[in-house]
Amino acid sequence: MADTLKIGKMEFTSRLMVGTGKYPTNEIMIKALEASGAEVVTVAVRRVNLDRRNESMLDHIDTRRYTLLPNTAGCYTAEDAIRTARLAREALDTAFVKLEVLGDEKTLFPDNEALLEAARVLVKEGFTVLPYTSDMNTGIAGAKDPVAMARAMNLAVEAGRLAYRAGRIPKKLYATASSPLEGMIE
Repeated sequence: MADTLKIGKMEFTSRLMVGTGKYPTNEIMIKALEASGAEVVTVAVRRVNLDRRNESMLDHIDTRRYTLLPNTAGCYTAEDAIRTARLAREALDTAFVKLEVLGDEKTLFPDNEALLEAARVLVKEGFTVLPYTSDMNTGIAGAKDPVAMARAMNLAVEAGRLAYRAGRIPKKLYATASSPLEGMIE
């Protein structure tokens, strides 16, 4: 049985999704994406040049290797997020969207009601919606060594999945000795 992640009609072998913002350079971003093993990379639609007449961060991402996950970062209303998702669908030819509707500029906590309102509309329009439901930050791009951190995240996700598939020990009411009691020195 293949161990894949299925989201809508898409299937991935990596469970790690990596952002494309806040890297010191495009070259470091590409090296970090490679080290991460991720197949999905997020792109902030409102912060990237979509018309491609001028250089864009998108020029550096191999879309044969990575699936773009446009996000609606910077949107504070459902209407704004819906408009941004539609723009991403047209410009990037994808109905895959990381939906963000912010409620607080300082904490970046989402506006959950507006998020649900936008999600309902976009799902009806055929989008595959991945909602942003908690405050997050950029652990890879913000690290002293983004490439090493990307590799570490890759290994952490891989280790976590392997541990999950290995199965946990049975739950017990209390601890039991892990060493045999027979043959103990008295």
